[in-house]
Amino acid sequence: MAVYFIPALNAAARKHHNQNAIFLLNLFLGWTFLGWVAALIWSATAIPQEYQQLAQQTQQPSRTTIRRRGIREPNALDRWFGEKAPWEEDGESKQENKHAKS
Repeated sequence: MAVYFIPALNAAARKHHNQNAIFLLNLFLGWTFLGWVAALIWSATAIPQEYQQLAQQTQQPSRTTIRRRGIREPNALDRWFGEKAPWEEDGESKQENKHAKS
């Protein structure tokens, strides 16, 4: 079973910027030889320098720090859309806009 997840383990060990996608490809299409080879090749591709630098510079605060400061943990949508969600306007959420208009 460990052989099946070699591409996902390789991506995680290398801190690949697409490790979640590689894991999903490996999980759902790894049973086909072509899917497994594609995940393995993808996990072995070069990681852009900007991602390597971000990974080295970024340090996640502990969960207690997040709770004390009222900062929420980043989720998949944050990584996809960036810091500001598409429905937010100039750093304000829809809910804040509704209160301001009332």
